[in-house]
Amino acid sequence: MTLTFVTDSIGAGRGFDIVVRQLPNSCSILPPPPSCDVTITEERSVIHSPGYPDDYPADALCVYTIKRLDRGVCQVQVEFLDFDVEDEPDCSSDFFQLQKNGDRYCGTRAPPTSVLSFEGDLDVLRMVFRSDSVSHRRGFEARIRQLRNSCYRPIGPASSKLCGSYADVVSYIQTDNFPLLYQPNTDCEYRIVRNSPEICQVELYFSHFDVASESSANCDRDYLEIKGAKYCGKRDGQRVLVDFPQDKSELVMHFKTDSYQQTSGFRIEAKQLTSGCAPAVNRSCEQVFSTETFQVISPDYQTGSYPDNVDCQYTIKKSSFQICALQVKFYTFDVEQSEDCSKDFLEIAEQKMCGRMEYDSVRTYEFLEDQTTIRFHSDAYKNGAGFFLLFEQKKC
Repeated sequence: MTLTFVTDSIGAGRGFDIVVRQLPNSCSILPPPPSCDVTITEERSVIHSPGYPDDYPADALCVYTIKRLDRGVCQVQVEFLDFDVEDEPDCSSDFFQLQKNGDRYCGTRAPPTSVLSFEGDLDVLRMVFRSDSVSHRRGFEARIRQLRNSCYRPIGPASSKLCGSYADVVSYIQTDNFPLLYQPNTDCEYRIVRNSPEICQVELYFSHFDVASESSANCDRDYLEIKGAKYCGKRDGQRVLVDFPQDKSELVMHFKTDSYQQTSGFRIEAKQLTSGCAPAVNRSCEQVFSTETFQVISPDYQTGSYPDNVDCQYTIKKSSFQICALQVKFYTFDVEQSEDCSKDFLEIAEQKMCGRMEYDSVRTYEFLEDQTTIRFHSDAYKNGAGFFLLFEQKKC
């Protein structure tokens, strides 16, 4: 501590006499707040702010760490059930943050349902809740779900931005800012993920639907597109029954708006149904590959289980005359185990495979003819998760 004495050139006084005494044991050190860190290792769990539903404490710093369930999980769905955090324009006081350097959320409007991705080979995701020493509110409660078989990355052009992903049997889907005006120049997808292999249809109930369009007949400006059909205008109370696309695990709804006019948007109840499904029949799938690298993925991979009674034939043609080997990397392989692989199997180079293989296992096969065929067969009984394979044609 420094004391400074300054005088000018005008007048003078008697000065001062100060006694300085240092006081021992005068430091008041507040104990650190109790730890509120949470580690999540289950497939499904619920997290909340400390003390919820009572007000959260001052100066809290909580780190929520999600540990990857297994190598078949690459994404995590975060759905907020309740949210009330001190509001600031830039969320600089109290906030909830998704991932490192991610968006911050505060106020009373719940953040949208989000799907987070594990980065590279990292096996953890972290989310942060922080409060200052001033004002405290009720906090939040959120549902966490690790999405199995979510490592699928299709080869091809990037799709539209993801507005939300929904995997529950009953989900509620709404536009950003609902019931306020939705954002102009929106181009995004809402994805309904098949909850189980038995699901075959989705019933959509438009509890509120007001999407502006200059021509409600053509939906030529703002619209919600579902399996090729465009919906716009006012449609409160309408019900739409939609079949899940065959051999796909997601139903995609495309929402597009321009900058001309915005309205309140929509809130839709999506209910996944098993009633009305056709009985399982003998199914086949055929694909032809001729590129140097490509992916081979079992049917319904993202649902967590391939279907019954499937016979798939994958034909591989040489990408050039210099090719003489085929390298296969097994990202996921889980096919019903049986003696001599007599039930479900994947057959490569006349070798049948079943059971499980370790992540990132690699095998190499001779590729001497101009083309070769890979077979996948399943019976009507027990099924595994399926497979996700990366093939690469190797030069001699």
